[in-house]
Amino acid sequence: VVLHGIFNLGVENVASRILGLPETEARVAFHELVDTLVSFDTTYMSPQRQPMQSNDELAEGYRLALALLSIGTDFYMEQDPAHPEFKQLVTPSRKIMGDNPDALYYFVPISPSFDYIIRGARAGEVYLSLTVYGGLAQGGFASSVDADLNFKNITFAEDGTFEVFISTKPRPADNFRSNWMQMSNSAASIVTRHCFEHPLSAAVDPSVRVNVSISLAESHAPPSSPLADSEVASRLRAVKHFVDAHSTGMPPQDPTKAPGWFSMQLNTIGKPAVWASDKQDGGMGAVDIAYAAGYFRLERGEVLLMRGRLPSCVFGNVVLWNRLLQTFDYRSRQISLNRKQMKSLNGDMFGEFKIALSAADPQLSDVDRLDAGDRKGGIIFWRFVLPEGEMFAPNSGFGPMLLPEKAE
Repeated sequence: VVLHGIFNLGVENVASRILGLPETEARVAFHELVDTLVSFDTTYMSPQRQPMQSNDELAEGYRLALALLSIGTDFYMEQDPAHPEFKQLVTPSRKIMGDNPDALYYFVPISPSFDYIIRGARAGEVYLSLTVYGGLAQGGFASSVDADLNFKNITFAEDGTFEVFISTKPRPADNFRSNWMQMSNSAASIVTRHCFEHPLSAAVDPSVRVNVSISLAESHAPPSSPLADSEVASRLRAVKHFVDAHSTGMPPQDPTKAPGWFSMQLNTIGKPAVWASDKQDGGMGAVDIAYAAGYFRLERGEVLLMRGRLPSCVFGNVVLWNRLLQTFDYRSRQISLNRKQMKSLNGDMFGEFKIALSAADPQLSDVDRLDAGDRKGGIIFWRFVLPEGEMFAPNSGFGPMLLPEKAE
């Protein structure tokens, strides 16, 4: 009973009851955030929601909790839609929502009450896009795509720079070089995607930098200093919503509702398909990208061999995730491969590949390798950006195919 009273801080303000501290709006909101973290442990990490295979995999969940708290703090406590700033969404040490070692993602919360201008320039990426997402609550999960603009549809200045005007109002005059995105009255965030195909993955290459910024179209008064109690409370609740929406608030996994490109059959990859927010795809996907994925499981000494042909696209790679949609450690292991890293392609960006997934190096000639470490299972995730032509199902002999083989 005592422990329940301590953990259930949002119901009974322990600080006020025991220490005699005032029950401010911010304190109440902070305790609600603490309750959300407790629910992450008791509900989201429960055997019913996360049937982990080992204590080590269970421990990864708490790294996810802290990643969510860190990202939520960056995005919703330390900035607001009236004072926007792009911040990096995921890093080699902070991972959520299916990160990608070959891409840099930047995120900013917005409000339909303001008009925005995004400025930037290409920085060597093979793919650049801007996506405006709608959401039901500040900090909540993205529920729709309001607008999307990629590098092929952006008008660039002679010096390679661009400006994009974003508003709920009708398209403005040509003073922004014809680049305009219309957001809905539920607009909540913008994500920029920058995909690179280098021999060294962009996320671990200190020389890779992107050039993108955002500001209000019209100046706005700076936030009060210090922030008002009610404002801090509002921001704390946005952090709480963010943590909850990306964990406990997500519906339990239902295999019958998985998108067709995600195979629920072990050691099989689904047929590649372009992501769509109005279907069952879920998440914060991109309308330009075709995905194909599936669960894998390795027994001791096994090798899983993927064979297939890459579709015509501007970017393609394969990544290993845990079941919490976080990449394996790519700072010290090869857990992803872009086309520049696939030696089995022999320089043909749309050619046939052979990739072995294993714990130990199987020493297979003319075969690329993904390092599973000591893990017995996880998710194999393929991305094909702006694909052209038909993408065939794995059982037709094209696309990623998974075949179990014993290492010799």
